[in-house]
Amino acid sequence: MRSAFIAAALLGLAMNLPAAPGPEVSATLRIAVTIAGVGGGPLTAVTGAPPSGGEVYALKERRLGIRTGDRVPHRIIVADAHEVYWIRGDTRKYVLHTYPEERRELTIARQGWEQTWGNQGHADRVFGTETTPLPSQSVKRAKKFEFSVDVHETGTRQTIAGHDAREVVLTVTAVVAGSPLETSGGWVVTSDLWIADRIPQLDALREFQQQYAAAVSDVAFTGISPDEIARIDATHPEFVTVAARTLAEQAHLDGTVLGQLTKYEMVRTPTEQTAYERAVKSKQASMGGASNVRVIGDVSTRATIVTYTEQCLDLGFSAADAAVTLPSDFKRVSSYAAAGKNPSSFFQLHPGPAR
Repeated sequence: MRSAFIAAALLGLAMNLPAAPGPEVSATLRIAVTIAGVGGGPLTAVTGAPPSGGEVYALKERRLGIRTGDRVPHRIIVADAHEVYWIRGDTRKYVLHTYPEERRELTIARQGWEQTWGNQGHADRVFGTETTPLPSQSVKRAKKFEFSVDVHETGTRQTIAGHDAREVVLTVTAVVAGSPLETSGGWVVTSDLWIADRIPQLDALREFQQQYAAAVSDVAFTGISPDEIARIDATHPEFVTVAARTLAEQAHLDGTVLGQLTKYEMVRTPTEQTAYERAVKSKQASMGGASNVRVIGDVSTRATIVTYTEQCLDLGFSAADAAVTLPSDFKRVSSYAAAGKNPSSFFQLHPGPAR
């Protein structure tokens, strides 16, 4: 169960005890996440790749600020107060959410995606020119898996953000107990990791992110935001379990990850693949031919569902107060729309009721 992976983090939050300020760190990270079948094409970028300079994550006195370039932070998370500031620099306005409010927003997000995709289990969708989903082409499954893990040290090394890192390829395979992958279906997760000697400050940053994610969504991820997890979980209910095991295996490796390319592949059963191919052909015929139909998602038996890329570009062990502090002249507003004329550019909005 998900709670098994986050019990410790939630316990610490629930006790509500004062905490030591902890280490300071400023890390510039370039992160890109792609999810199959959202918005068109085989893979669609959700976060997209940030500018070449990446985003700066500053952690100081249990406050995390996230910014791009030299602008003010566009988000500040205050752990002790359980608050999140969503900030728009060009209008000098911000929205303040408590953790419970964030949790409610993410619940709406997940429900919105479930409604969008018809409560089906996979984000393999067939659309006609009218972009109407085909309800019967996918099968929702929530299997109990057994896992196998392979760790391969390649012997290759490179310098990342001033630190010597070794390459490790981690493969996590999830299958139904007693059944081969090809017949029962499952997942294969391949992580190409670059790992340096332990860096406590960067580990502390990721632990902070995990605690925040666990508090607002019950899923202690870093890198992939709670918004994106809600989207993936609505269409692929097995993903969270498989990804949590992958993160746990990464944590067991000796050192701190400075770069990675992780690919989550879902393996369809023969029955699922046959049903999917039949649905594609049926939709094509009803629309007058293949030229009128676009297939959303990877059509192969082994389909790439999520790709996660992270690279640490710069790492420092101090953080300025301004990097984690809201400017005093910014105005608080009650909704994302009130923060600017184009709320969709404020930050990635959750699906669900209009604001």
